[in-house]
Amino acid sequence: MHGWRYTSSKDYRGRVREDDDEADEMEINDNEVERAMLTTPTVGSEVHAVTESHSQNESVPIEENGKRSAMIVRRPLVVKLRMPTKSNDGTTQLGTYHFNQDQARAELANMIILHEYPLYMVDHVGFRRYFYALQPIFKVVSRNTIKTDIMKIFEYERNKTMKFLDLNASRIALTTDMWTASNQKRGFMAITSHFIDVSWKLQSRLVRFIYVSCPHTAEVLANALVDCLLNWNLDRKLSTLTVDNCTTNDAMIELILDKLPPSSLILEGKLFHMRCCAHILNLVVRDGLELISDSIETIRYSVAFWTATPKRDEKFIETARQLKVPSTKKLELDCKIRWNSTYLILNTALEYGAVFAHLKQRETLYKRVPTQEDWSKVRDISSKLEMFFDATELFSGTKYPTINLFFSTICDIKLAIGDWLLSDDNLVKTMATNMKVKFEKYWNIMNCLLAIESILDPRYKMKTVQFYYPLVYGDMSSYEIEKLKKKLCDMVEEYEKKSKQSQKVKNSQSSSLRPPLPKRGSYADKFEMFMDSNTSTEHKSDLDYYLEESLLPRTSEFDILCWWKTNGIKYPILHDIAKDVLAIPVTTVAS
Repeated sequence: MHGWRYTSSKDYRGRVREDDDEADEMEINDNEVERAMLTTPTVGSEVHAVTESHSQNESVPIEENGKRSAMIVRRPLVVKLRMPTKSNDGTTQLGTYHFNQDQARAELANMIILHEYPLYMVDHVGFRRYFYALQPIFKVVSRNTIKTDIMKIFEYERNKTMKFLDLNASRIALTTDMWTASNQKRGFMAITSHFIDVSWKLQSRLVRFIYVSCPHTAEVLANALVDCLLNWNLDRKLSTLTVDNCTTNDAMIELILDKLPPSSLILEGKLFHMRCCAHILNLVVRDGLELISDSIETIRYSVAFWTATPKRDEKFIETARQLKVPSTKKLELDCKIRWNSTYLILNTALEYGAVFAHLKQRETLYKRVPTQEDWSKVRDISSKLEMFFDATELFSGTKYPTINLFFSTICDIKLAIGDWLLSDDNLVKTMATNMKVKFEKYWNIMNCLLAIESILDPRYKMKTVQFYYPLVYGDMSSYEIEKLKKKLCDMVEEYEKKSKQSQKVKNSQSSSLRPPLPKRGSYADKFEMFMDSNTSTEHKSDLDYYLEESLLPRTSEFDILCWWKTNGIKYPILHDIAKDVLAIPVTTVAS
């Protein structure tokens, strides 16, 4: 049985040096690499790896000023190799495969991108030695060369994404957020596009991740965002921009709207600003948690104490087992600025209340133990925060539309806060008061588009609005419902006009390909008048026909994207609206 035999280090060095000036870029000693490679054990007995090769350099005759000379042309290194393969019966056979240097380089660059490896790894002796053991004829490039390869991949993927977005006919929703690199203290803007493709699949593409110089004022952020829109040719096909809630973002939106043509936006930009609903819930809940901040800090200290070392962690688990605590959840510290992680730590700690009290007697260094009053406060507030946590988890999804799910949930939260205001517990009542002030600040701004999208869910249509609006608005519910209908009708009318304009363009383009129509007689005009007089003056829109249809069964397996895809012929205008609106994310989590 034949195996492999490696070429000598001298041959390898020749391959490294012969290609181009990349060897000059290497920042390690070649002799060191060769000495390391000489210690690499051979695999199997004697078989030459190279059986047939295509020269990497070819001499091509050229003629210049009457003189003939030779020019060296670089070709990709492609080598046919013998490779042992195992068959189903366990026997080993020698087959052939083609080794391609450029393809191997591309895979190396993709590996570094995928796993975020540092570029200098290609200069490590161990890395080069490992590659030499795998494939002796593969030339490991320097960090500068691999950087160039990665930038080529970036440009290719960027152009492919730009073409994909350009060919997409539906509107595109954007989310953006600012990130600060902790090690450099520099601000970066992430811009992500969201849309539904021709197959009615929800798509998301990162458009830009760019450095934004300080100060991060509304003008600086607006200019960076508008430049991105113009470079990617997205300025005339936007639906909404979802951002966190702060005064800088509010001012930024106004500046962006001034720079975009109103006719290119839905309802001239009235629905352009989409506030991050997860951030709104975060602001609301943080006001409620502020009331029990001392109790939360005590519990946070306890969790930090018993998870500080493996020995303490083992002691805590053993005590929980002795006390027969049924919970198997693991204690973990929370992120203070993320209320949902604080909710999780409180819920877990509540199940181990007896364990903390018991360990106080066994550990003298354990000073701050939660009291019964602390546990009582946390239990009362934590039970109220469960619906906020469930809502945040639901709206943070990126694989399915979220905007049609939000309206009923946000109404439930608003009504629950109203109920807590009537509680006999002063702590709960105070918490509800703080939450209501923050919630009302954003309610009127965000509920319109959410309500419209709930109407486009064929399982509910107007029923969700008709149920919740009387509970939320009371005597003003009829007025608010009519106002909502008016906005939806305006949107339908706007899409109808654009559809007719698009149809006229298509007809004019196709008319030149048709044969001319024969001349009609003198009764043609009279016939047209007859037809017009017998046509009903009542005009029904897609929305009217859609609302007249019966509701679909309310099943959890319902796929709203699939339904609108198959009903495009029946409701063409609502089909276009749904394709644009369902892609809108209600949070900036996707950024």
